[in-house]
Amino acid sequence: LNLGDMLVKASQPEVAVTMYGNARLAAAYPTWPYREVLEARIANVAANVEAFRRPEAPPGAPTMMIRSPYACMACHQQ
Repeated sequence: LNLGDMLVKASQPEVAVTMYGNARLAAAYPTWPYREVLEARIANVAANVEAFRRPEAPPGAPTMMIRSPYACMACHQQ
């Protein structure tokens, strides 16, 4: 999720979709709590290029994983 977001910000949405898609290969993906976030990223990848490049996101706008409340938990959950 994080690497895909960085690729989107770097104006590489096609590569980001591939990277995001790799998360679907994980055995735990069906129960991963951030699955819906990832699926929304894939669906909105083109629109997120500009959104992720803004220095500050307006309220309600998509934000990169690193700026989200789940930044650490998406990878390091127990």
